[in-house]
Amino acid sequence: LKKRLIGRDKNKKDLENLDILLFFVNFISMFMLADSNKKFKSTSRVTTGLNDSQKKAVEIEHGPVLVVAGAGSGKTRALIYRLVKLLDDGMVPNKIVAITFTNKAADEIRNRVNLSVKDYGLTIDGAFLGTFHSLGTKILRDLASLVGRTADFVIYDNNDSGRALKETLKNLKVNQELYSFSRLSHKISQVKNNMIAMADLGDEIEERIFADYEKR
Repeated sequence: LKKRLIGRDKNKKDLENLDILLFFVNFISMFMLADSNKKFKSTSRVTTGLNDSQKKAVEIEHGPVLVVAGAGSGKTRALIYRLVKLLDDGMVPNKIVAITFTNKAADEIRNRVNLSVKDYGLTIDGAFLGTFHSLGTKILRDLASLVGRTADFVIYDNNDSGRALKETLKNLKVNQELYSFSRLSHKISQVKNNMIAMADLGDEIEERIFADYEKR
């Protein structure tokens, strides 16, 4: 992708943004892949009480595993024992990522895993257990300095961003007949989604608005 863009009329800022994006993609891939060289030990203490299908899901050596089953059939139990198996095989907790639908489910899984391994001096603490959005937020906070941010940033919802834009328009005394709230809101979304630099907006007023908005 980068080679294709370099062949076009792209400025240095575009390529810097692309470098950051590619770094995130590579980081996520590295962060979520298990160590493929690790060999699983067949320890009966981990799979005790599981049926044959659950044992297969727990003991598979590497690669993706798809578990399809109905409600109440033991999917969560299989996931918990798979995490226990990883810990029992010596996997470092901070190399484990488990994505759940809710944070409540993540807390439950964490507690059940720790209960299962505490007698062996193991813990799941240090692993990431949470929702997809929580994982994204964690990565952004951990790497915030790469894009000139601090880790304590606040994620705005639509109401928050709308309120910030209104404060900007009021602060700069912008003529809203020429620069309406809806137009600027849409423009800001375009700028962020397409990673457009402020200098490339082509409108001095819009540049001032965006600069003030970004400070809030």
